[in-house]
Amino acid sequence: MAFCVCGLRSLLQMRDRNRSADAVGYKTLPTITTRHMDKRTIPSEAIDLDLDNPRTGKKADQTDALRSLLAIERDGEKVFALAADICGIGMLDPGDRLYVIESPKAKGRYIALDGNRRVAALRLLNNIEIAEDPEVGLTQLMRQRFKKLRNDPNSKWPEEVDVVVFKSREAAKHFISLRHKGENAGAGRSEWTALQIARFDNSGLWQCLTALRTEGLLDQIVISKIENASFAITTFERIAGNALFKSEFGCSISDYAFDPGAQADIALQGLAWLARDVAVETVSSRGAFQTAEGAHPYIQTLKASVQAAYDTKHPEPNAAEDDGGRAQGGDKSKAKGESGAGGSHNKPEDESSGDPSSDKDAPNSPSPTPRKKRERKYLAEKEQLIYTVGNQKAAALSEELKSRVEVGRAPLASALLVRCFLEVTCATYHHSFNLTPPSNKTAMINSTATHLLGNKPADAPANYVDLMKSFLEHGAEYSELSDIAHNAVSRYSSDHVRATWNNIGGAIDVIWKIIHDKRIADNNKKSAPAKVI
Repeated sequence: MAFCVCGLRSLLQMRDRNRSADAVGYKTLPTITTRHMDKRTIPSEAIDLDLDNPRTGKKADQTDALRSLLAIERDGEKVFALAADICGIGMLDPGDRLYVIESPKAKGRYIALDGNRRVAALRLLNNIEIAEDPEVGLTQLMRQRFKKLRNDPNSKWPEEVDVVVFKSREAAKHFISLRHKGENAGAGRSEWTALQIARFDNSGLWQCLTALRTEGLLDQIVISKIENASFAITTFERIAGNALFKSEFGCSISDYAFDPGAQADIALQGLAWLARDVAVETVSSRGAFQTAEGAHPYIQTLKASVQAAYDTKHPEPNAAEDDGGRAQGGDKSKAKGESGAGGSHNKPEDESSGDPSSDKDAPNSPSPTPRKKRERKYLAEKEQLIYTVGNQKAAALSEELKSRVEVGRAPLASALLVRCFLEVTCATYHHSFNLTPPSNKTAMINSTATHLLGNKPADAPANYVDLMKSFLEHGAEYSELSDIAHNAVSRYSSDHVRATWNNIGGAIDVIWKIIHDKRIADNNKKSAPAKVI
């Protein structure tokens, strides 16, 4: 009987081990050692696409394989983006070798088992005639983009690439699976959460959350969820990025920047309350919050609550204000201790303390009211946009921005002016430098910014790169500006208009200086006397 029990126990243990092995795919694979693979560096032109690629299925030849791969990669858009990235840094990801096997049909050639997108990008860069082949199926525009990228003197791509040469497809199968089949019970690659990506990128969203935490406005529930990467940052982003939210609070969150706007106290408080509501799932991706319009009642209620709390803490001063907007003898506290939901951050203020810096590390300690900045009546400064005189339409628009339309009285008209001026600026720049403008206006703005970053003038201002990066980051706000003309419910506050102009106005001013200089240079070439030979 004892023998039977022990034998049964051994069988059960073996069964459990086999089940665990099956869960991660080990049982069916042969033992793999370094004898089954070899790390090498080989010419990129020696690598062929896999005719049995799981992405595309079996294909007849290399042209067929390339055409199919480009088709599923948004007609070549994603492969072009990969090619542009390779050309920008001059190499492939050094920590992600291609997996290949030796070709059974041609000595010295290899077949890409994993990394076919990279092989396709390199093939189109190495031989532009392939891109021009109608059988490959690229559009005329896409062929032009590949040609332009290839001929750009700043573009560099590797002639040799690092690979792992496997003895067989079977030997590579397990490692390809780990790359592409998800986490695989922890054996595969673990994808970052949206919050972890935001932290890595130091995105505008992450800067916003960091600012809220620094100001002591985040509830402990929010902090805990951020620390364990469970905070629903995409839900927070959707509400904070809602056009009505930005209009009501005057803040702006872009990919790489956070601007609390002219009323920073109110905006930060509203964002803190929103973060709390997201953390406790009062705000979620379900129900009314599934649509932009469905979130409007919540945003309006939130703004009313935040404004009421702020007005209570900051009553209207009785004494006159000086020219900077600071009250004489008014309330000196800053709205930092108000809670995200339910006032959990509120605590009595210590009226006996005369030194606000004595407890500066305490999240809810009172601090002096900052001196209010004097707001410009018009968006643009008088000394800006002086180089638009050579363009009749741009000159008229700049004049209205500088001296005709008061942003505080006419925020919608000001926003439409910025939209129109942005279009004219980018279109004129493309024309001046003989660039082919994309039909999509947002793409044209991105194209302008990208070209400017890659072609810094010799006399560029010291902050040139920062200006153009901001222009690139905030160019996407064009769609919001367009909503004013086309969306019946779109709203745009004066604070929002100012924030938008602050993000792009400096770059626009420099762009018109560049356009002006190019026009002068072109005129000088035309008027130069011909050389006598």
